[in-house]
Amino acid sequence: MPRLQPCYADFFHDPLTEDVEELLARFQHTDSVRYQIFSAIWREMCFSDIFLGISRGSDLKRFCRVTLATAVKYFLPPYSYQIRVGGLYLMFAFYHTQLIVPPVQIRLALRDWAQVEKFLKESMDSGHLDVVYIYRKLIETKAINYTAMPHFLNFQKQKKPTKEQVCAQFLGRTTAVHDLLSAEILEEVTNTQNLYEKQKGTTAEVKSQVNMTHQDQAAQMKDCMTQFITWQQRDFLTR
Repeated sequence: MPRLQPCYADFFHDPLTEDVEELLARFQHTDSVRYQIFSAIWREMCFSDIFLGISRGSDLKRFCRVTLATAVKYFLPPYSYQIRVGGLYLMFAFYHTQLIVPPVQIRLALRDWAQVEKFLKESMDSGHLDVVYIYRKLIETKAINYTAMPHFLNFQKQKKPTKEQVCAQFLGRTTAVHDLLSAEILEEVTNTQNLYEKQKGTTAEVKSQVNMTHQDQAAQMKDCMTQFITWQQRDFLTR
């Protein structure tokens, strides 16, 4: 988010985030990625009205930057595919309903471009043409400004650095399994398996009678988690 004066950061950020997350939660509940569904929720919540009531042009411009930066945050990982779609639709809606002329552009850092390309490819492969169309409309209207940094560089010292909060209910469905599917955990399982087999081998009476774990436990866990992740992604993206 752009570095604002403390009063504007406090006033704009928290209430806007609450409203945006309420909208995205309703969109998530529909289990859809259609723009028609999103726009209906947008109109129902009268979201375009958030730009009303700010009289000074400089304040309104700051607020437009905050809204667009907030939308971009939900467009990028670690959020689920559906929430990222909602973030994209928010970018489109905020850009076209802001009251600043010329409109404030959406800042998209070059470091995030690989994630955007992967997201668009998944959308195209899954036949979610609404998503691809909305993104291309943003490109055609030159709404996106590709920058080196996601926010304006400001040399004013912050009194207290703030940590960006992540909404747990919007995280991707495979996040927890991805955390388990790491080299460190699989190595630890392998070491535990080897220690178990070694201890069992030292006791002749137990060696042939006890088998509390499967052979190649780590490999079986990896195969199982990989299959689950593949199924989960296919199950949602093909809806």
